[in-house]
Amino acid sequence: MRTTLSQQKFLDSEIAITVRAQLERMLEDPAFNTCSTYAALAEDTPFVEKHMNYLSDHPKLDPQHYVANLRLMTRIKR
Repeated sequence: MRTTLSQQKFLDSEIAITVRAQLERMLEDPAFNTCSTYAALAEDTPFVEKHMNYLSDHPKLDPQHYVANLRLMTRIKR
């Protein structure tokens, strides 16, 4: 994947480090469905990389709100 300067700036930021840690904790927690999803035009991207790429492509999104919504959407209901 080609990375632009603005994408790299986000990926190097403190907030990106925090978000990556939160996504990795979600990946390890069995309470969340973090299975890879199929994408017809791209190879199978791991959960953390998929969402980090999305956040770096959309700089106007609030990363903390994004992760909070992701937690709600991926939580396994029992």
